[in-house]
Amino acid sequence: MELKKCNGPLHPPGGELVPISEFTINKSGPRKNKPLSRCRRCRSRGNARTVPAEFFIPILDRLIENGVNDSFIISLYKRKRIYKKTFLSLKRQEFKLSQENKIKSFKPKTSKNGHKLEKLSYEERQELKKLVSAAKKSLYLKDRKLLGSIVK
Repeated sequence: MELKKCNGPLHPPGGELVPISEFTINKSGPRKNKPLSRCRRCRSRGNARTVPAEFFIPILDRLIENGVNDSFIISLYKRKRIYKKTFLSLKRQEFKLSQENKIKSFKPKTSKNGHKLEKLSYEERQELKKLVSAAKKSLYLKDRKLLGSIVK
């Protein structure tokens, strides 16, 4: 059994010896009958800027169940990989729908219920701004962590 060293991204630094049968062989040109530099698994790993279908198809299913019938979302079913930005926008849209469903189930107290809605004071508005900025920061950190766990 003949072995060849592959320095691809799926192997430890310094490379790993892989059987020659795991490599694609050149069929023509000056390197005819010689293997490529990376094994088949490393070559088919995909683009580091994209996310595989196994991660975004369940999100698409949940969006369709909640009544989002956008033609763009439906067209994503045909793809094997999508860009990270598209994946994050799908995640945000899914989160937004779940928040809307929570809000629909929550009935705020209004003047119809016998309670008057009060305007926020300056201090309350400042506290609300701090909460919103903290929520945005946590969303950003969550997105980074999510992408780090999916595609490195």
